[in-house]
Amino acid sequence: MSLDDVGRALDRAQQAGITITASIGHHPNAKSVSFYMDGPSGFQFEILWNEIIIDREHWQVMTYQETSDWGHAAPA
Repeated sequence: MSLDDVGRALDRAQQAGITITASIGHHPNAKSVSFYMDGPSGFQFEILWNEIIIDREHWQVMTYQETSDWGHAAPA
């Protein structure tokens, strides 16, 4: 999966009339780029790219002030 795949998925979801619940954005904790949409059963789910894999031996607790450092805006 690539960043382009996330963009194409967003385009396809919008063209299909699926409700986008949060625009494309970036999570600082996971280093991922994603967007959120409603699924057919009413649950929200996230399409994402480039999430980190935690190395349990070197993992350190960190605190983040925001869940997104850019994007993920709710629809107007």
